[in-house]
Amino acid sequence: MNGYLLVSGSAAHNAYGPFQNIVDLIGWAIGAAGALIALALAPKGWNPMRGGVLEVLSVLVIAAGLLLVGKAPTALLYALVAVGLVVAVGCGLKYSGLLGELRFDIETTPDPKGRVKKLCWIRGDDLTDEAKAKQPEPLEEIAKDAGYNPNRVWTPKSRNRNRHRLELWYLPTVIGGAVALVSAATLFH
Repeated sequence: MNGYLLVSGSAAHNAYGPFQNIVDLIGWAIGAAGALIALALAPKGWNPMRGGVLEVLSVLVIAAGLLLVGKAPTALLYALVAVGLVVAVGCGLKYSGLLGELRFDIETTPDPKGRVKKLCWIRGDDLTDEAKAKQPEPLEEIAKDAGYNPNRVWTPKSRNRNRHRLELWYLPTVIGGAVALVSAATLFH
């Protein structure tokens, strides 16, 4: 047995001895920096919310959580795993249901080169006057006549309202899942 293990009981269960706290903090800082770099370098539309303020806020919360959870007591980590899982699953189910209800998929007519685009929109609750005038045509025909511009089919206000409804369920799903995952990883580190 080396002399160091007799001096410090904590060194017996870690490889960095008295520097373990610094090494842990650096590891969590690297994880937080990775989350911020992923946000900065991510292509547009890396999630259904397409880079809004709430997306940036969620990544910042996750990054801050990575720094703080490394120092949390074990009981708090177990609680964070449980609460994070409940929030992620519950909100994820609600988000999934809303997405199925509010999502509108359409394929464009072929362009001169024969290419067809697959478009995915978040529908609104209120049709524009232009779209109301074309009812009872199917929404696909109304969208085609509107030049595949969703704001000419539904009012922008109603589309934004539905987008925000989706965000309110999407963000807790991501944050809850990240909190549960980071807390579990910390417990079994």
